[in-house]
Amino acid sequence: MKSSAPLLLILAGVLFLLLGASFIFGMQTLSAGENSSCRSVCGLGMLFSIFFGPQVGAYVVGFIWSALGVSLLAFVYRAL
Repeated sequence: MKSSAPLLLILAGVLFLLLGASFIFGMQTLSAGENSSCRSVCGLGMLFSIFFGPQVGAYVVGFIWSALGVSLLAFVYRAL
């Protein structure tokens, strides 16, 4: 039986691309509350939104998630 790991990685890559697109096209915004539990990607977006505005922060987060998705899909493509 073939391993389902490539299929799961492809699914994760597509979901990362969709998450990135949701930030880029404005369907999702960064949470700006004090109780938000931001991690690395969200933290970078918050940093950019403080210095350059919330729209730039959302673009940065969207492009980071999209880049992660594309690199994951490229990795799976090269591995197959």
